[in-house]
Amino acid sequence: MYLYTCLTNDLKANTKQREYLKMAEESKKQGSVEEEQGPLGIDYEAEDVFAGAEPWEPIETKLVVGSFIAALFFLAVGGTLVHIYILK
Repeated sequence: MYLYTCLTNDLKANTKQREYLKMAEESKKQGSVEEEQGPLGIDYEAEDVFAGAEPWEPIETKLVVGSFIAALFFLAVGGTLVHIYILK
């Protein structure tokens, strides 16, 4: 029943998205003077989204890379332990 509910909700969301895209195409065909806007009526440009962002520090890069390395290491250790103690 849960799966049916999830699939139904996804179908409804996809239907609403198709309707929104259809309305956007129709307004383009009619040559409307309005600028393109997002789904909430706010027009965004890529530059606007990143306008207030602070610069990326080198230490942050090291932290992200170190986190990925640690995650891969512990994934390998965990997989090995599961193989040794549980699967055998």
